[in-house]
Amino acid sequence: MPQMTPKKAMLQMLNEGFTKLRCLIRNREFRKDLLNARRNFDKDEELDSCFSLLSKWKLDWFPLEVMRPGYHIPKSVQEFERVIFNALKESIKTTPQGHNPLMWRPVVVATDPYDEYVRWSLPEWDGEGTFVVPGNVPSPSTVLDIRVDLTQDLPQNEIEGLIKIELQKAIKRRQKLQQKRGQAAKKKRRRLDQVDFYLDVFDRHEGGEPY
Repeated sequence: MPQMTPKKAMLQMLNEGFTKLRCLIRNREFRKDLLNARRNFDKDEELDSCFSLLSKWKLDWFPLEVMRPGYHIPKSVQEFERVIFNALKESIKTTPQGHNPLMWRPVVVATDPYDEYVRWSLPEWDGEGTFVVPGNVPSPSTVLDIRVDLTQDLPQNEIEGLIKIELQKAIKRRQKLQQKRGQAAKKKRRRLDQVDFYLDVFDRHEGGEPY
C-alpha cells in the first residue's frame, strides 16, 4: 500500500469520523443517550455523562454545544448533519495542525523536552536568583519526543502521516531558531580523508616535534 500523505490521511480520518456521526444521529438509542447526557450536563462538573456517551458509542468527538440542555436539537437528520458539519469546520480552525479535530485525545503528540521542562518548572520558581535549566535537559529544538496513542487503532500509514506533520513542524522551528541565532542551517560534510593528517599534526605538537 503506497504511503498516504499527511493531508490525505487527515482528510480520510475526518471523512470516516463524520460518516460515523451521520449514522449515529439516525440511531434512536444514540439520540436517547444524548438526551440523558443533556439532562445531566449542568449538574455534571466533570462532564462524566458526556464522556460516558462518547465511551459507549466509541466516539472521540461530538459537538459540545449540542450537549448543552439549552441547545435546540434539530428535528430532521439533514439539519442535524449540517450542525455537526459546521461544528467540525469550526473545530478544524481551532485545532493545532497535526491533531485530529475529531479526537479529544490526539493520536500523535510531539513535545520538545526543553519546552516541557520550562512549562512544568517555571510556575514553581520563586523568582529568586536566575531560572536555570539543568544540563541534562536537551537544548531547544534539538530533541523531539513523539508519543503515539495506539488505542485509536488507526492504520499505520495514517499514523505515519501525522508523525510526518510533527517532524516537519519541528524542523521548521529548528531552522528558524538557527537563523535567529545566526547559525547556518546547512550540514557540514566531514572530511574523513584528512583525519590522518590532523592527528599526525596533533601528535607531533604534543611530542614537541616540528610539523
